[in-house]
Amino acid sequence: MRLVIDANQVADIVNAGSPRKSRPTLVIAPLIWAEIVNGSRHHLDSRLKALGEYDLLFGMDYAHMCVQLCCLNEHEIREFVPVFAPHTRAHKALLRAFHSPRKEHFQRADELRQNASRERQRLLCWVRQRRKENSDARSRGDALEIEEFATIEEADLRFISGKNARLRTALVAQVTQNNSREIRAASPESLYEAMPANPSIRRFLRLKITFDLAYLDQWGSDTLNAIGDLQAERNDLPDILLALFAREGDTILTNDRRLQTALRHCDPVGKVGVSTWVSHFQRLS
Repeated sequence: MRLVIDANQVADIVNAGSPRKSRPTLVIAPLIWAEIVNGSRHHLDSRLKALGEYDLLFGMDYAHMCVQLCCLNEHEIREFVPVFAPHTRAHKALLRAFHSPRKEHFQRADELRQNASRERQRLLCWVRQRRKENSDARSRGDALEIEEFATIEEADLRFISGKNARLRTALVAQVTQNNSREIRAASPESLYEAMPANPSIRRFLRLKITFDLAYLDQWGSDTLNAIGDLQAERNDLPDILLALFAREGDTILTNDRRLQTALRHCDPVGKVGVSTWVSHFQRLS
């Protein structure tokens, strides 16, 4: 059993004490690791000790994942999950750093958080610009120019899987760093086709467009558009990236209602579970 944890679950894991019958593997995403390490120093030891009672896996940061995708063929891309395997040097180094963080690890955690903060500022600028464009269109009586989506399948076709999907050029440019990286896939086109065929990557892309369309009130549902409520200090990036680290059969643990709604929307069949630490183990008991 693999559980991908949100930062808001750490306190419940600490309070739960040592694992009893069930001993799940916890998957820790880079930005969640940064939150754990750079949280209150007063309680750092208790956080690390409690989490260290479990088998741990560590997700790759997004930049590292892009480099890895360039090194894979199409079949390997479809099977890829950006989590370091336990036998790898990277995993062993991350595990040592997790149990005994040093100055450079705190600095790396701070760097990750600052990068995420800069990404949020870029998102805010994009949202403000797009909202202004939509407002101007409505003022001109051009409301028909503003697309509205009823289902995730409809949005998927428009942005991910369709022949003229908007993400095709953007995602390949991001992964290949504007074609500066060599790719093992036969072509940029086959590289792109392989990525949404990967369940974890597709779930991540669906979650991203779920939030992006909600920021612009372009879902035909008030419940979904409410996901896009950009609160003053909130950063949705760590939440959206969680989807990358969950395989089918895994469970993402979070008490964030907006994220829970978005995850269930982009994965209506529930191939990846959504729960909280407390609810998950209540069901198992």
